[in-house]
Amino acid sequence: MVRLFGTRISFRGEHMVDRAFRAFSKTERRVFSTFLIIFLASAALMLAQVNAAYMVTIPAHGGSLSEGIVGAPKFINPLLAVSDADQDLTALVYSGLMRRGPNGTPIPDLAQSYAVSDDGLVYTFVLKHGLVFHDGTPLTSSDVAFTISQSQASTIRSDVRGRWDGVTVETPDAETVRFILKKPYVSFLDNTTLGILPRHIWEKLTSDTFLSSDRNIDAVGSGPYQIDSVARTRDGKGVVSYTLKSFTHFALGKPYIDTITLYFYQDGDAALAALKSGAIESLSSIPPESAQAVSDGMENLVSFPEQRLYGVFFNQTEAPIFAEKAVRNALEQTVDRARIIDQVFHGYATPLSGPIPPGILGYEPDLPPTPLTADEITQAQKAMTAAGWTLDTTKNEFVKKVKKTTTELHFTIATRNIPELKAIAGILKENWEQLGARVDIAYFDEGDLRETVIRPRKYDVLLFGGVFPSESALYSYWHSSQRNDPGYNITMYANSTTDK
Repeated sequence: MVRLFGTRISFRGEHMVDRAFRAFSKTERRVFSTFLIIFLASAALMLAQVNAAYMVTIPAHGGSLSEGIVGAPKFINPLLAVSDADQDLTALVYSGLMRRGPNGTPIPDLAQSYAVSDDGLVYTFVLKHGLVFHDGTPLTSSDVAFTISQSQASTIRSDVRGRWDGVTVETPDAETVRFILKKPYVSFLDNTTLGILPRHIWEKLTSDTFLSSDRNIDAVGSGPYQIDSVARTRDGKGVVSYTLKSFTHFALGKPYIDTITLYFYQDGDAALAALKSGAIESLSSIPPESAQAVSDGMENLVSFPEQRLYGVFFNQTEAPIFAEKAVRNALEQTVDRARIIDQVFHGYATPLSGPIPPGILGYEPDLPPTPLTADEITQAQKAMTAAGWTLDTTKNEFVKKVKKTTTELHFTIATRNIPELKAIAGILKENWEQLGARVDIAYFDEGDLRETVIRPRKYDVLLFGGVFPSESALYSYWHSSQRNDPGYNITMYANSTTDK
């Protein structure tokens, strides 16, 4: 028997050890006990290190999260969602055949499996068995076909319509959906991340009531979260917050967080104030100029690249001066990108001179931009002069005379009335007026910009910013078939080689 720290330790052959221990002198016993304690402590430490090395932390179900979003939702509907608030809620409430995974690659959601024909024209999806919407109604292939038919309807005027033009949908049975394309489309799987509408709710509505339906606010989908309650403004026309609860029958398994409450704020300042006061636990899409201030005292500030593109689009139809390559080149060469990145985005932006953004195959990174110099402006002016333009030094404005026709380098930038776009427009105006252009700026609210400017293509220059979700957006922005509404080829670029 051996006692350590008052605890009796017994083991086989303990009597022999006991006799040997008693035969030790006091000094030998003290040394033996010291080494034994060191041995046991070392063994315990080694076991702890081994345990830590092989231990895997896994999330637990439960808990809640409160998050702030700038802007108010209007359309919790995959066919109509445009704003950040709309899109965030739509992603939580709805499921598509596929869903974008953590790295942006589509992974099966409602789909159990899919197959693509050798010629790339036929995509066949098999749904998981037992799928249901939040109200318990079974989700079948007819719901998928209905959603696509609504996206293609000209009366709905969905922004995703262009991605489904010419696609035929077949439903051989309740769990099989077949898409037939006219031409191979390598990014077609991205299209199938579109959320599926419940046919039994939406088929009763006309095109007019489709847009005004309360179901755009009290939405029913099959996504990871279902709407538990909606807090509205006093007049009942706006939304203050949503409370979402996890959906047990979500196709990818019940989410880990039980409850999510989303609060909506008119501007970034109000949202930041709510975060700092503890009214909300998290806030997404913090304005770049606020990132440093927010990081002070915050437990966790996560920075990650967002595929939100800001670009200038010239409309040669409305402003024929942009048909001249010399004009386009001179304007492009005199944009102070370094100043825009530094002053507007506070370093949280990447320069882009081509149509393909980071993260998409074919992207070519630009060199870090340098501030615009007087020499660069002079070189651009010389190129304009070589192309037949004359700088009127009294007005500092380029003009071009062809026979009896005089053309001025004068145009208007149309953009949305939000701080970052207004700041960019101001810098562009300053840059281009240094070149020798006369530049006006017209600001629009989001709805007016879409309906009166973008859709009818009524602009000289469009300064536009928006989320570029995936490779499929390249088709909407650059394919010849998307030159007219509802496509987003807002330069009306046409090239048969590029189309292929």
